[in-house]
Amino acid sequence: MNTIRVLSVAFAGAVLVTLAAADEKKPDKGSDNAKLLVGTWEVIKADKDNLVGDTAEFSNDGKFTYKSKGKNVFVATYKVDNDKLVCTIKNSGSTSGSTETTIEIKKLTDTEFVMVAETGTVEFKRKKAS
Repeated sequence: MNTIRVLSVAFAGAVLVTLAAADEKKPDKGSDNAKLLVGTWEVIKADKDNLVGDTAEFSNDGKFTYKSKGKNVFVATYKVDNDKLVCTIKNSGSTSGSTETTIEIKKLTDTEFVMVAETGTVEFKRKKAS
């Protein structure tokens, strides 16, 4: 009976070590999302229809430009924290102060980006470089 108990404990320990090692090797989702996000995205579907056709451009240096009907609506900074997109927008007409918004990244691939914000869900497709 003691042999079975010792083997059980050894097996459980091996499983825990394997799981811990596997957890350490997982790629950083935030890092992957940050790389995938860079580029220009076009709104193809939104809870608010007036957003369809707008674009969002994310650059490597952490800047984010949102355009509606081809005109800049705002320029902000952003950072990716796993499945969260944190945008900081300077308050317009003010030399100080800003607003920080956290948005959930629901899906992000090479061609699709779906985010969920307080105002609802917005779906984007990557615009091809011209």
